[in-house]
Amino acid sequence: METDDIELLTGFFVSDVFYWTYQDTVNSDERRVSEYQSNSGTFYYRQPEFYASKWCDDARKQGYIFIVNIAGYGK
Repeated sequence: METDDIELLTGFFVSDVFYWTYQDTVNSDERRVSEYQSNSGTFYYRQPEFYASKWCDDARKQGYIFIVNIAGYGK
């Protein structure tokens, strides 16, 4: 929205809110690495991305984030 200088959207709604912990992310990263080592073809032979490293310091200190899923037909 910021890129396109849009200030208001209509017709959308929050369909889900997920609570995701930093530890969940670390566990998921570790699981993907293990799966990659077992069968790299499922990852098109590219090492999986580490999402835990992308958490900002404040979110890491807090230990969790909320992921908001938005749906609808809007303008």
